[in-house]
Order: sequence, then structure tokens, then C-alpha cells
Amino acid sequence: MTTQLDTLTVEREGPLATVTLDRPAVFNAFNAAMRAQLHDAVEALNADPQVRIVILKGSGPGFCAGADLTEGMPQSITLQIENEYKPFLTAIAYGQKLWMAAIHGSAAGIGGALAMACDLAVMEEDANIYLAFAAIGLVPDGGATWQLLQAMGHKKAMETVIEGRKIPASQCLECGLVNKVVPKGQASAAAREWALRLCDGAPLAQAAAKRALRQAGRLQLEDAISLEAQLQQDLIASEDFRNGVAAFLAKRKPEFRGK
Repeated sequence: MTTQLDTLTVEREGPLATVTLDRPAVFNAFNAAMRAQLHDAVEALNADPQVRIVILKGSGPGFCAGADLTEGMPQSITLQIENEYKPFLTAIAYGQKLWMAAIHGSAAGIGGALAMACDLAVMEEDANIYLAFAAIGLVPDGGATWQLLQAMGHKKAMETVIEGRKIPASQCLECGLVNKVVPKGQASAAAREWALRLCDGAPLAQAAAKRALRQAGRLQLEDAISLEAQLQQDLIASEDFRNGVAAFLAKRKPEFRGK
């Protein structure tokens, strides 16, 4: 099923959904309508029990050029980030579904933050994440500084931020900002192939792994062990666990239903 909106296309294919940023004439730059429609799409997909994994990509020549500067600057950039960007960025990062970015061309500005907010990412070999805020006297936003720090460490993140340069696909792969680099023109197909394979996995366990990893970085070791123990208790009580054990013992492929 395909839903065409003003700024987005949302496709559902069984357990796989794809959200395409669809303002190619302006390199998928964010305007008010796209911010609102992406927020609604993320909320709907995160709440859809049939969806297990969501691919996020862009149409046209690039992933996303960032904010649409032709809209002008808001009266309060703080309120815009807090009320219009933060809700969908955090819903992607902390929702139970797995989100996978398929990056081609450039993921610039808030577009880079959006790509980095996803749990997994496939990137074309000539693509880049471009945080050019320094050139106009700003700092990266949308959580980009947090993402860079987690991946690169303080010194490399600082260098990237203050130089405001493009981060090529090879460096994104090396520092862990993306999972895979593929030839030009293949990000969408490679992401779809990978996502469909992951859809055969156990969705409850995938959601638990996402929660554990998102929280582990701010926990002490003993607290991380306790969180894992709580998550494991819930999983052991699931139908998926029983089916998985039965399939393992019978040496057959398990069928996970997310129950």
C-alpha cells in the first residue's frame, strides 16, 4: 500500500515500510509541511503492529539538504527544533521499530542528523554527511553533535564540527556512522534487501536490543546488566522465545510473530 503526501511517500510491504522524503526539486529540504508530515508518519509507523522495519530515504539527487532556507528563519529556532524536529528524531531513535537510512547524494544539516538518528544505515560510496553549520556561524543541531561524539570521540567530533566539512562514506563507515557502503545507485535496493532479511528476525528481541543499546551508553555496567536482565525476563515469557527454542531443537527456521 502506498500513501502519497505533499512532501512524503509512505509505502507498506508486509512487515517492511519505506518513507521517502519527496521534495526532489529542493533536494528534499525540510519545510513546515514536511516536518509535520514526517512526524505523523513516524508516529503512525511506530504504532503499526504489522510493521517491523522502516527504511528512510530521499527522492531525486540526494537524501536531504537540511532546512529549507527559503522559508526564512523562525522567530524562535529553539522552539522550532524542540517542537518540530525533536519529536520525530527522538521517536525514530527511541521507538520500538528499527529504522534504516538509505543515504545517497548528501545528507546535509538536519538531514544529516536525521540519517544518524536511524538505528542502521546504508550509504552509497560517493555520498556524504555534510554539517556545514560552521560556514554560517552555527553549530550542528537535531542531535548531530551527540551522534558525532558517540561515533568519533571528542577530538574527531570537534574537528568535524568546527571545520564544517563533508564526511565521506568511507569515513562514515570507518567510525561507525553507517553500517554498509555500496556502489552508487544501490543504497535503496541494498537497504531493502537487508531490511527484508531482518524482518525474519524476532521483533521483540530487536526492540529490546535497541532499547538496551540506546540506554547502555549512559548507564554504569551494573545498571546495564540489570536492564538486560529485565528485558530478558520479558523475552523469555514470549511466544517468540518458545517458538525459537522449538525451531532450534527441531533444526528448522523459526517463525517469529512478535508475541
